This record gives sequence, structure tokens and C-alpha cells, in this order.
Amino acid sequence: MGSRKSRWILWSLAVLAIPVLLLGEGSRSAAREVWFSAVNPGPVTRGHARIADDCSACHESWSGADDQKCVLCHANDTD
Repeated sequence: MGSRKSRWILWSLAVLAIPVLLLGEGSRSAAREVWFSAVNPGPVTRGHARIADDCSACHESWSGADDQKCVLCHANDTD
């Protein structure tokens, strides 16, 4: 379910960014900001700091976070 939601969000952002890209040079800066905030919404939690620069540790291209990758790292968590 998480990957479906991620794809929906990604497509929505792409659809919203297209008109901005077509409006001209001034709007391209805004489009870049929208894209950057979509692919990098903010810092990771302290627990994920060691993999902060490796998006593929948790995410698959175009489909978002992969539940199996979460399980591989968190299978032995006691929380």
C-alpha cells in the first residue's frame, strides 16, 4: 500500500510541476524547489542518520519505500 501512495504523490507532484516549468525562467526556480522538496522532504531521524546519504537503503526508484527493506533492518528491534 505504501508504494501505491508514493507513486500517487510522485505523479501528483509531476502534474503540478509541468505548468510551472512551462511558464518561463522565473518559474523554473520554483519548480526546482518543488522537486527538491519532493525528493528530499527533510532530515532523517537519528536512527537512520547512518544511511542518510543512501536513499536506496530504504527506497526503490519510482515506487518509494520498500517494506521488505524495513523488515531486513528492523526484524530484530525490540520496540
